[in-house]
Amino acid sequence: SIQDDEYIVDLGDRTVDHISKVVKRARTIIWSGPLGIFEIQNFSHGTRRLIDSIANSQAFSLAGGGDTVSAISTFNAFDKISYVSTGGGAFLRYIERREIPIVSRFRRNHFFSHHQ
Repeated sequence: SIQDDEYIVDLGDRTVDHISKVVKRARTIIWSGPLGIFEIQNFSHGTRRLIDSIANSQAFSLAGGGDTVSAISTFNAFDKISYVSTGGGAFLRYIERREIPIVSRFRRNHFFSHHQ
C-alpha cells in the first residue's frame, strides 16, 4: 500500500521483533547500515532496537561503515559492540573475500616484506 511518492523510513514492530529473535540466537553478528533514518527520533526505532538486541546478545558482533558508526555513537553503544570499523566498503569486502584491495596490492609488490 506504499504509494509512488511515499518512502519507508523505519521498520515496524513485527519486523523488529523478528530481527531481535534472530539476533538473540546468533553466535556472530555482522552489521552494516542503520535500519531507518535514525537521525530523526521518530524513525530511529528499528536501529535503536537492533542495537539493544546486539547489546543483550552473547554473540560476537562486528559493525562497519560510517552510518553504522554514527548510529552506534548516537545511541552511545560502542561498549556493546565487539568490533567497530569505520570502513564500510572495505569492511564488507574483507568479510566477503578476506582481502582488502590496497593491502593485497602492497603484498604483491612486496611492500610489507621490505618495510617491516
